[in-house]
Amino acid sequence: KEINELMISSQRDDLFQLVGIRNATAGSQRPFTAFRQRIPWLGCSLLAGIIAAFLTGSYQETLNKYVALAFFFPVVLNLGESVSAQSLSLALHHPQGKAPTLREALKSIYFELFTGSLLGLACGTTIGAVALAWLGNIRVAICLMGGIFGGVLISALMGLIVPTVLRHFGKEPQIAAGPIALAGSDIISLCFYLSLAHWLM
Repeated sequence: KEINELMISSQRDDLFQLVGIRNATAGSQRPFTAFRQRIPWLGCSLLAGIIAAFLTGSYQETLNKYVALAFFFPVVLNLGESVSAQSLSLALHHPQGKAPTLREALKSIYFELFTGSLLGLACGTTIGAVALAWLGNIRVAICLMGGIFGGVLISALMGLIVPTVLRHFGKEPQIAAGPIALAGSDIISLCFYLSLAHWLM
């Protein structure tokens, strides 16, 4: 029972850290203290949202011609975030205070590249097939396949690289890495998807 409780506590702590909250302060009775601790990392999401809005606006002509592209924004963004969170969770389990060797870093990058490629291919093909069967538009299907593949691949790398870079500069990756990686994942996934759509359409 004690072991299970420890495991649950550890998983809960990982979840809080992923979104920029320390477990110890999650139940704080002082709202202003909690606000000061959490708002800086929410700033990453705010900035990503603003950038995403401007990015989407710059492709307004393409979206006006093919409104169906907007139907798939949620799945494109969610897949990138999910893969980034998975990679980030693995990276954060690296021994604290110990910088990875060059060999370890290269091995991790190769692992995430290969895994991200497989995940991107599987998810992109699935969503592309759904879009083709639903809309009957091969270009939209190709945009989804390519956009999801690229977004998932880069998001997997980002989840690995962000905490590594933070450690290199002596920063605490457990709290900062999650919001930064997830915000970056949103922008990258959207950029891949819309850029491919603009090129193909």
